[in-house]
Amino acid sequence: MEEHRQALRRAVIVTAVVLAVTVLLVVLFLGSSRKDTHESITLPDAPVSAAEEEPPAEPEQNLFAEITRENVQDVLRSLARPSSYYQKLTILNYADGSARQQQADIWRSGELLRADVSDETGVKSILTDGKTLYVWYDGDEMPLSLPLRETLSTDALIGIPTYETILSLDPAQIGSSDFVTLEDQSELACIYVSFTNSGCTQYYWVDVASGLLCRQTMLVADAPVYTMQQIQLDILIDGDETLSGAFCLPDGSEPFS
Repeated sequence: MEEHRQALRRAVIVTAVVLAVTVLLVVLFLGSSRKDTHESITLPDAPVSAAEEEPPAEPEQNLFAEITRENVQDVLRSLARPSSYYQKLTILNYADGSARQQQADIWRSGELLRADVSDETGVKSILTDGKTLYVWYDGDEMPLSLPLRETLSTDALIGIPTYETILSLDPAQIGSSDFVTLEDQSELACIYVSFTNSGCTQYYWVDVASGLLCRQTMLVADAPVYTMQQIQLDILIDGDETLSGAFCLPDGSEPFS
């Protein structure tokens, strides 16, 4: 009888142990499952393969990649000139087999323009605000003053051509146009235009960055009659010390201040 009770007790203990082990395994399994589920939520997204990456944005099309006689006038109109700058030009005028050399120093700030045009005979200076014009030569104490016609451009006052002439042409008159680089001027990027009118062939190079004419040539019967070339350009800001005293008359007064 006693042996039967001991056998029954051992059976109960074994059953309890088996049950405990089973419960423990279930708990561990459930815990592991929850952990795996939690980690799967917090894992970072898998990296996108090269094939799935978004293609890089296409670079903006170069607006000057194709210059034609049909669009060059619109391209020139789109250029913006600086409001303040200093520009130095060399000019050659050809006549009777000889060339007369000039140098033009130009200061501009908004509507104010000062230009000194010098050659072997001396220096002619002009100063204007677009409404009143002052003109004087070396040694003059009193400049000539006169109202400025609205139809007269400041470029004409200096005696240099302006590429606005191109804008009034019929596109059919334009001989050739292109986007070029002037290697002899520090790789200056320019819009090049040529045309012939009344037997005179003209070539223009306009600086894309500044919107200013930087070179110009005129030929008659294939012989040069005029050339102009920019040799210095400084883009300035209002109040730059380079402009200090530039817009003065010979007596030092500033009529437009």
